[in-house]
Amino acid sequence: MITLYEKNSAEAPLKYNARANGLYQTLPYMGAKKFFSTGAGLNGTIEDYAKFCQMILNNGEFNNHRILSRKTIEMMQKNEVGDFRGEIGFSLAFDYFGHDYYRSIVSEGSMRWGGWYGTDYIIDPKEDLILLFYINLEPNNSGIDFKVLFHNLVYQALK
Repeated sequence: MITLYEKNSAEAPLKYNARANGLYQTLPYMGAKKFFSTGAGLNGTIEDYAKFCQMILNNGEFNNHRILSRKTIEMMQKNEVGDFRGEIGFSLAFDYFGHDYYRSIVSEGSMRWGGWYGTDYIIDPKEDLILLFYINLEPNNSGIDFKVLFHNLVYQALK
């Protein structure tokens, strides 16, 4: 079992302890296994997410096997909500970065999704890049957006 962490106190903004609520420690794989949530309903290893992201980046292919059609991938990437969410659109599967997303230097047209416990991935077709971020922290009320910080650091390191 991997430990889920929470912020210790307001006085120590970057100090964390194991999450006291034991249910959250085992929720992904114990009990009814019927937790329907866009941020905590799918569980897997970082390696599995990397394979999924690579398949999306490869327009539906992984290890020379077609998993999804190219047209399905195109449909999954279209912003389905217009300007409803402001600077980030929403497709059938991902957050979609438009040209005016101001908190990150992620390329326009990139796709991302995050999870309840601090997971995050970016699929950036323009840079041929996948970013995976697993922090295992709930809730993140530190005032620091670790995911955006990570995105910006990776993109600043590109040539």
